[in-house]
Amino acid sequence: MKKLNCWEVKKCGRQNKGNDYFFEEVGTCPASTELSVDGVNDGKNAGRACWAIAGTFCGEETQGDYVDKVRTCFDCDFYQQVQKEEREKFVTGSELMEIIQHKEKILQAKFDREETKTMKLKKSELIEKLVKEMDNFTDEETSNKVKTEIARETVNLFFGSIKESLTAGDRVEIRGFGSFHVKEYDGYTGRNPKTGVKVAVQPKKLPVFRAGREMRQIVNKK
Repeated sequence: MKKLNCWEVKKCGRQNKGNDYFFEEVGTCPASTELSVDGVNDGKNAGRACWAIAGTFCGEETQGDYVDKVRTCFDCDFYQQVQKEEREKFVTGSELMEIIQHKEKILQAKFDREETKTMKLKKSELIEKLVKEMDNFTDEETSNKVKTEIARETVNLFFGSIKESLTAGDRVEIRGFGSFHVKEYDGYTGRNPKTGVKVAVQPKKLPVFRAGREMRQIVNKK
């Protein structure tokens, strides 16, 4: 017999790609998309572990985190149904939190490793490359220490000038490479993904880089 997930029992319509009124109003329920506990209590994602997930929509209101909602969940018919169906294999809230926290650490470590892999050229490496290029137009009497200092000042001046221009709201264009500009975003009312509580998101500015045509052509040739 198929074991039902919470959205199949509660008929809330907030499951991923749902089309119910609640889905239109408050969006996808995190229980339907939380992959870290997929398969726990024989459910899909957190469909049979929803009591450990913040931001679920139960009792016609968005629920808080595990500490805030757990007592209410103990009285929930669905919670009791899962507990009865799973019997001794039932995974409790505290065990679920340990699983979620453990997998979050693993995912963060993986993200950190991937981020490190993509950082192929550091600022210090750029300075070293510039020092080597200086060998072509400096005399032999110029020490490596002097060339390194010149290279460092050049790199710092280059990036510092871009920062100053963007801070002033100016656009920076480097022919053959690309352009930098600042994009402004209006403030809006969002929702805390952990607690489900509405929060005011302040307006913000983000620096944006757009590759030039020549740069895009070079990249696409490789």
